[in-house]
Amino acid sequence: MSEMALAVENDDFKRAAELAKELAECDFSSLPEDERKKLLDAVSDLIKKAKDKEIKIAETISKKVKARKFVQ
Repeated sequence: MSEMALAVENDDFKRAAELAKELAECDFSSLPEDERKKLLDAVSDLIKKAKDKEIKIAETISKKVKARKFVQ
């Protein structure tokens, strides 16, 4: 989990996706319900952070492309 959070913070979305796939393959049925809920909440937060960062990156790229077109 912490490695996935670090990957998201470092904009390494490929690594974060790989770790998410590994996490999805784990069996959490033996964990108490409250622990599963905490894990689900943490994963949801990471997904939201990753989406927010991707949107910001896309917006930055879009602005740079528009600026280049304007200069040309």
